Amino acid sequence: MTLLTRYLLVEFVPPWLLGIALFTFLLLMDQIFMLAKLILSKGVGLALIAQLLANVLPSLLTLTIPMSFLLAVLLTLGRLNEDHEIVACRASGVHPAKLAGPLLMLASVASVVLMWFNGWVVPDAQHAFTRTFVRIAHAHPLLRLEERTFRQIGPYWLYATKVDHRTGRLRGLIVYRTRTEGLPTLISAQEGWLTSSKDGRYFLSLRAGEIQEADKKDPSSGSRVQFVTYDLLLDAGSAEPATIGRSTPELPTPQLREEIARFRRDGLPTSSLEVTLHMRTALAWACPVLVLVASALALRVRRGGRTVGFGLSLIVLFTYHMLLIAGRALGDRGTLPPMLAVWIPNLVVGGAGA
Repeated sequence: MTLLTRYLLVEFVPPWLLGIALFTFLLLMDQIFMLAKLILSKGVGLALIAQLLANVLPSLLTLTIPMSFLLAVLLTLGRLNEDHEIVACRASGVHPAKLAGPLLMLASVASVVLMWFNGWVVPDAQHAFTRTFVRIAHAHPLLRLEERTFRQIGPYWLYATKVDHRTGRLRGLIVYRTRTEGLPTLISAQEGWLTSSKDGRYFLSLRAGEIQEADKKDPSSGSRVQFVTYDLLLDAGSAEPATIGRSTPELPTPQLREEIARFRRDGLPTSSLEVTLHMRTALAWACPVLVLVASALALRVRRGGRTVGFGLSLIVLFTYHMLLIAGRALGDRGTLPPMLAVWIPNLVVGGAGA
């Protein structure tokens, strides 16, 4: 390793790590608000919240690591250019384009690691997040309920004017039971409590209410029964967290390939599955693509240093994100081959950098 390469890496690593931390925190803000709500208003323990947070981080790193390469290269080469160190390198016979070589090599190594990370670690983390959230929902059934909003649990629709997530008390309850045959049953109660069992069943204890059942032959008439207490079993048909199957994004790459092959044998469309598969590779190889375009921009901008570098990174990232959304939509609809569709951002942005 030459002295110039070591100097570049020393200058590059701090803003790269700062970029990972900064972009991860920004993308995590939405999740943080959701997790804070679970703690403050719904009584979920800190241990489970920390587990959810750990499970969501890998999905964010898939995006923030390439983003941090862009920011770090713009800041590093931009500072060298502003301090006329690029001019000194040129005077010493070192072409400025060669400065990007070590950074491109580092980004390529990161891409190889991200291909494994996106294909195995991220799906497992997403599945762990789902299992943890389901476990929280079983332990805290009121997570399903919001005030003045109907929520379905099994064949029942629940509505409550007031929901106390800490005590489990519900007020102003309306329970609407649908039936495959016959007319629905309407139950109203002044208050109630919703609890759950380990096998995923929900129990609703009602107090001071009324059951209304319409006559099947004459819907305009029916029966009304008042009660002091009334208990309901709300069988949601939920599975234990250990038995929850994986959704498409939660499948490791080998299993996702098998699922695509099975869909093809059955004559089913595979565009969405293929987009998910190729997205993992395309996002991994965004690292050298963004290094390429960042190097070209940094070597052309002579003033502004870090401020201009940060602003340019936001513009490039916004453009890349818009192209990624458009490409994914085209791939999902089958307008373009899935592999080509998700590689559009890399081809366009990389071509601009070249």
